[in-house]
Amino acid sequence: YLACRLKSNHHQNFQYLTVHVYDDPAKMMDGNWGAMMDRAKQAYPEMTEDALMKKINSASQTRDIAVRIYLQLTEQTEDDFEMPLGTVARINFIKTVAGQNAAYQKFERETWKPMAQKMISNGNLSSWGLARVIIPGGSDVYASHLTFDMFKDYAQVFKENTLFSELSEEQQKVFQEGMAMRDLKWSSMGTLIKKIRSAETMAGN
Repeated sequence: YLACRLKSNHHQNFQYLTVHVYDDPAKMMDGNWGAMMDRAKQAYPEMTEDALMKKINSASQTRDIAVRIYLQLTEQTEDDFEMPLGTVARINFIKTVAGQNAAYQKFERETWKPMAQKMISNGNLSSWGLARVIIPGGSDVYASHLTFDMFKDYAQVFKENTLFSELSEEQQKVFQEGMAMRDLKWSSMGTLIKKIRSAETMAGN
């Protein structure tokens, strides 16, 4: 579980982003809500069910879930970045051009991912990932993919990067063709303020 405070967002209709990470899609689609009371009892064993219900209801009234998106991570750089508190994330909401979905994902995998890996080696980036949107779907969906650029701090965000100027003419052509397959709907920056890991994850399972 991750919680980020956003610096900016589309239409300013939400200020925080939370991420729940699952090891398989069935667990993700099952959701958090069916077993909410069981989890609450584990967290607060001394409280009665009535008190727990009041606590849950009170917490839910402090927020309005503006958007919920289900994603599948499809590409990720090889790195050992642990995302400590203070990590800065640049989140890009992307919609592929009609008929270019597979080609776009190939571009991200074969062209952008190696570039991101080089940026990590050069100290300009800490981690990168591509996720496809599972739900919602349809022709009117706002974004089909999200990319995540992770930085250890804002100093790394604004560190000079000469990678693009070093591309050959052919590489620049491939890059421009790939960028033409997508529409960058909007991009937001967030700072990690809370992180919770399961016992299994911390044990390396």
